[in-house]
Amino acid sequence: MLRKKIGRILLSTVVVVTTVVSIVVDWNGSHVFNPAWVPHARFHDVMLLVTLIGIMGVSLWLLWRESAEPDVNVRAVALLQIFFWGSFYVAVFIPGASPAAFINESPPQLAGIPLYPNMVIAVICIVLAVLADWLYHTGETEVKNQSETASK
Repeated sequence: MLRKKIGRILLSTVVVVTTVVSIVVDWNGSHVFNPAWVPHARFHDVMLLVTLIGIMGVSLWLLWRESAEPDVNVRAVALLQIFFWGSFYVAVFIPGASPAAFINESPPQLAGIPLYPNMVIAVICIVLAVLADWLYHTGETEVKNQSETASK
């Protein structure tokens, strides 16, 4: 039972971090208000932010509402996090796309590999979403085993 609660709390933390980081990073001069961006790019960024806020709100609702299938809700929220953050790794393969917020940005490097902050956050959030889902679902097994032991 404790694992299930920890899994939900951890996944809720990823949802909140995703929302807050996305707003803080995008709603400023490097993205939405960047004069170098064409108006249509700003349109899409705002559209993405509003959609993200809505999806994250629904995610928190799914995680904590009473449900006949809470395990499905937790899995769905974990997958939404994985798809959102995983999209960063799809986007880097688009010609001309870059994880750098500014053209001349020079990120720190580890063994010659550039470590863009947004890509590092993406990996952390994906790992935490997978961990949260695993904790929740292994907690389910823990509860079933306790029930079976008590009924014997």
